[in-house]
Amino acid sequence: MMGYVVRRKYTIIRGRVFRRIRRQVIRAWMDFVERGFVRGGGLAKLQPIKDGLSIAIAKSSGRNTILMHYSKCVHTVQVSTERKLKMRRESYLSQPSKIEIYPVFSGTDVILRQSIELVEREEIQDGKKSKYKVWECDEVQFHYNGEVTEKEIEADFDYWLKKAEEVPDPSSVENLSLEDARKAKYREIASACEETIYAGVDVSTSSGVEHFSLTEKDQLNLFGKKMQLLAGEEKLEYHEDGHPCKYFSAADMQNIVERAMFFVSYNTTYCNAVNMWIKSAEKASDLEQIQWGAEIPEEFQNEVLKDYMKILASGGIS
Repeated sequence: MMGYVVRRKYTIIRGRVFRRIRRQVIRAWMDFVERGFVRGGGLAKLQPIKDGLSIAIAKSSGRNTILMHYSKCVHTVQVSTERKLKMRRESYLSQPSKIEIYPVFSGTDVILRQSIELVEREEIQDGKKSKYKVWECDEVQFHYNGEVTEKEIEADFDYWLKKAEEVPDPSSVENLSLEDARKAKYREIASACEETIYAGVDVSTSSGVEHFSLTEKDQLNLFGKKMQLLAGEEKLEYHEDGHPCKYFSAADMQNIVERAMFFVSYNTTYCNAVNMWIKSAEKASDLEQIQWGAEIPEEFQNEVLKDYMKILASGGIS
């Protein structure tokens, strides 16, 4: 047979044929997920080949899509056409493994199972009742855009299972492995730090409480005001967010500069401590508790942060 080597007890699918089959199956699956059907026609009747291996041909976009079916899977449930991944109940004649991973050129195909149990079923054929046993489980499948090992998933199984059920698109899942999640968390914290600093700070002046944004340009402007103060200026021009420019007294401007610089330094130091916390994570699930604004565990509080926290606690700069 072209593409197949048939042995007495098993059948080998040649490598190039298998890869082509896989690509065709993925195309058909993506059509089904998006549209609820395979474009261009219906599915032919399953054609048995050998030892439970069957083939079905579906015409799709002018090409034949080959779908493989193995007899070990004796029950296929209805698949939701929603893009959000759902846990499905599956049945197998032999006990399935808890985790299956298949590295492919575009990442890793992953199958996760829970509640694996041997159950007894009953069916009636030609008026005769018969009983048989099958393995049932809750199953979820997805394609991970990256590398992941069975060992890593096993060590953090509940996390992977939870995330797999939450993803909006099972054909493209990202940032779940430890290193990918760590990189994503670094980006998240850096963005939160920048947003916090740029949003600015409230400062009490002789005119009342005023708000000053602290973008990089604003910080440069305030550094210039610090130079003016050192030069002995008595009146310094500046403006509160959304208000006209006006003169501030040297005392007010000194307060604005000090408060702003402390705010920038504190948040930058806090960000550094959070990054050390992120670096220490041993499982991807450990990263979920790390959020901007969370209290830093003492082992990750550097000496600078501790000093800043003491200043804030004493009301030295508020």
